[in-house]
Amino acid sequence: LAEVWRRGISLGDLDRLTGLPNPVTLGEAVGDFLEAVAADVTDSERNQRTLRGHCRSFEKAIGKKALLGQITPKQIDKWIRAGQVAPKTQHNRRASIITMFAWCRKKEMLQSQLLTAADRTDSPKVKKAGRKTIWTPSELKAMLENCRADYLPWLVISCFAGVRTNELCPEQRKGVGKDPLRWEDVKLDWDAPHIEIRPETSKTEDRRL
Repeated sequence: LAEVWRRGISLGDLDRLTGLPNPVTLGEAVGDFLEAVAADVTDSERNQRTLRGHCRSFEKAIGKKALLGQITPKQIDKWIRAGQVAPKTQHNRRASIITMFAWCRKKEMLQSQLLTAADRTDSPKVKKAGRKTIWTPSELKAMLENCRADYLPWLVISCFAGVRTNELCPEQRKGVGKDPLRWEDVKLDWDAPHIEIRPETSKTEDRRL
């Protein structure tokens, strides 16, 4: 401290030396983050809705003017568990805020060498789901017998070919979205009949057969 005093180093000088980011309010951080989320055309509408809902709820609970770097794990934990919600919802809330804080750290709104306050929160204990149920042969037989003819290919492909629902009929947002499976992708006349999932159709943007 004596040496700092002797050299006349100010708090501003120290902030610049340690590389501390300029203070950013929670409102600014949430706004910038959600703008980036909306611009990501590869993200699903469902995931975007989840992030929007959780981030706006968090912003309302903590306050728009709160400084991002001064939010504590205790405050986040309290919001995560507010409203007597199920553990799965608590888990999803925490995941959304961790995602937002990680993005803010990447954009140098937070110190990059430290765990964020969201990372230091307690992870809710979520009961693992039991074995996933699948359609029985009799249930599927009933669906096939009662399915409209124009929906039959969709049902057959989704049940037997391992093609995701959002690859058969992807969500469209503002005219931008995945290109759905097309009839020319179904290669029935080949020596080894198969379905081609093109990169522009695939959820992961990887071609597969």
